[in-house]
Amino acid sequence: MKKFLCLFMAVITVLLSFAGCTPQSTNQPTQPPEEEKVFKVLLIGQSLGQDTVWFLQQVMKTEMPDREFLVADIYKSLALGDHRRNIENNAAVYWYYKFDDNGFKKTEDVTILSALQDEWWDLVIFNDATYPTTQEYEFKDGDHAFMINYIKENTKPGVKLAYNATWANPTDPMLWGNDRTAPQTDVLLRFKSVFGGRRNLYYDKVCANIKKYIETNEEFDYVFHTGTAIQYASETHGVPEADLLRDYELYRDYVHLSDFGRLLVAYQVYAQIFGLTELKAVNVDLIKQKMRYSSLEQLFGDLEITQKHKDAIIASVNYALKHPNEVPPQTARSEAILVYP
Repeated sequence: MKKFLCLFMAVITVLLSFAGCTPQSTNQPTQPPEEEKVFKVLLIGQSLGQDTVWFLQQVMKTEMPDREFLVADIYKSLALGDHRRNIENNAAVYWYYKFDDNGFKKTEDVTILSALQDEWWDLVIFNDATYPTTQEYEFKDGDHAFMINYIKENTKPGVKLAYNATWANPTDPMLWGNDRTAPQTDVLLRFKSVFGGRRNLYYDKVCANIKKYIETNEEFDYVFHTGTAIQYASETHGVPEADLLRDYELYRDYVHLSDFGRLLVAYQVYAQIFGLTELKAVNVDLIKQKMRYSSLEQLFGDLEITQKHKDAIIASVNYALKHPNEVPPQTARSEAILVYP
């Protein structure tokens, strides 16, 4: 009997030792190898979000040529509350862009739900529209919590979440004409009445809300400081808001980024995703004509990314990495103030 008890205890000890070193089984599926090798990013949002990821595929593939990437954008130019209502109604009103090394494919009449379930996403990003980002009440209405919960409920396990903290409006009157997309009158009037036309005050309001409501939200794995990089580029580094040749400029109109501006913010996102403490080089040398924003920009052909462009990207991204929620020093020009009747 004693021999039997000793044998029994020995077996139990061995089994317990195996149990202690073996991970507990879960019902959570893991990515199959063919999925795991491709890093997949989805952005949900409006035009500023689309500006942010338009060249992200190109940047990641250029800087990390041995890895595979997929970037997608489920797009309609709406505020976050409108996206929420479309989700609740499962409205098929979105354009769905999927980028590859040759450009992109676009599908119309898509729901946000179908985009969330289309791939095994590693990262999902969303942001607010430009003016709501400056308004504190927009961060108290539950829209952010709704989006976070909906994304987590309708994506596969392991997805990370990011918030894209976007930029201030420009002030250069060249952006109101010269075949640029004309702003609605109330957009410029509101800029003047609410912020005194001051670009720095506009961005200061953005930073305050991001610090208080987004950086403190543990649900976000990343907060992309694209707005800080753009603000530094214009106010400290001296990149013009607008340029007649549409070459070395940050904006294409009253709020949206130029082709170069889009490349700059893509590098900001790339640096943060992969944990860079310093961006040392920019290896994208060309934006192809077909990937430029519209036929107007395409008239100028391919956009060569010169060392001047690259220096601006490196300086702006590195400032934003070190000072993510700060209004940059006003050294490149006098304080930018909108002049509008």
